[in-house]
Amino acid sequence: MIFFKYNFFQLFILIFSQYTFCQDIQKPKTYLEYGLNAYYGALLKHRPDQETIYFPGAFGFEANIQKYTDGRNNWERFYNFPKVGCAVMYFNYKMPNELGKAFSVVPYMDFTLSKTGKRKFRIKTGFGAVYSTKTHELLTNEENSAISSKVSIAVTLDFQYDFRISDHFSMNANVGFRHYSNGRLKAPNNGINYLIGGMGVKYIPHPIPNENFYLGYPNRSFDKKVYFNVMGATAWRHVRPLEDGHHNTYIFSVYVSKMVGPISNLLLGIDGFKYHTESMRQEYLNRMIAPEANNLDGKRAGFTVGHELMFGKLAFVTQIGIYFYLPVQFDLPYYQRVGFRYYMFKNAFLNTTLKAYTSKADMLEFGLGFKI
Repeated sequence: MIFFKYNFFQLFILIFSQYTFCQDIQKPKTYLEYGLNAYYGALLKHRPDQETIYFPGAFGFEANIQKYTDGRNNWERFYNFPKVGCAVMYFNYKMPNELGKAFSVVPYMDFTLSKTGKRKFRIKTGFGAVYSTKTHELLTNEENSAISSKVSIAVTLDFQYDFRISDHFSMNANVGFRHYSNGRLKAPNNGINYLIGGMGVKYIPHPIPNENFYLGYPNRSFDKKVYFNVMGATAWRHVRPLEDGHHNTYIFSVYVSKMVGPISNLLLGIDGFKYHTESMRQEYLNRMIAPEANNLDGKRAGFTVGHELMFGKLAFVTQIGIYFYLPVQFDLPYYQRVGFRYYMFKNAFLNTTLKAYTSKADMLEFGLGFKI
């Protein structure tokens, strides 16, 4: 089962990276650029005894490769021809005994927000995987309550000021944010959050043609039909560091969806959850409360509203929900979801989303859905 869950996650990362970086590989000419960045970082606290923001002297490096899009896919035109790429990152927290170092691989999209002459203001966001050299160990590294899994999810966000110094080189200044979490696949999981600032350089071996490279304006037609959706998903939760194994949670969702624009899809429906009895028991113990045998009902249900931002077959999903059936309340009465869907076919999709209570992860959901 553990083999399945990690390989499902790796499969989704592979699909995401192949989609973003290689979807137009059949084109006769691919224009690439290569980048190197150096960062200095400030960590956000993951323990009660730490400052809100602290500066241990953390630093990192990034190497990336990215491809220009030309509008061959309609969604590229809507987003002003973003670049798609993949970054390999190294980060040293300068806390060798507690946090160690991190190595990550992150596919991303790079969007132009504004352009004036040789100057561009850009935003880059990515989703990938990170390997941590130090994790929580009850006997040898109890202070690390941030990360307990060697492999976790990496989410990145960067704002970049780019200045072209020649046809083949540009310099950039960056500020950004990094978040690493295992989605409660293993406890504890406060997550690592840090801010970065730095400088970088890009090399463009073959500058794009000044004329006739970008392919026209977007097609603004879209499907206005209302669809009925059904999705089944599962998750594995780890509540307390002392417990062995994981507890299954099952999710069943029904909702309607309607496109309200060429890249915008609204969702409205109901979620049903079934948490394992042992998971409920461990939640009591985690709060140092004796479990009540007659109050281990793991069923929950909630109304949900959400949105899909479309990138061709890939969708970025955001949802909020509020419980209308919650017999046992350990957390907030409302929840959020954020993640991705990949439409394998027009009416079938893979789903991976993180369900959370504000900043506290509840579970990482893996599912399969259909719409009719």
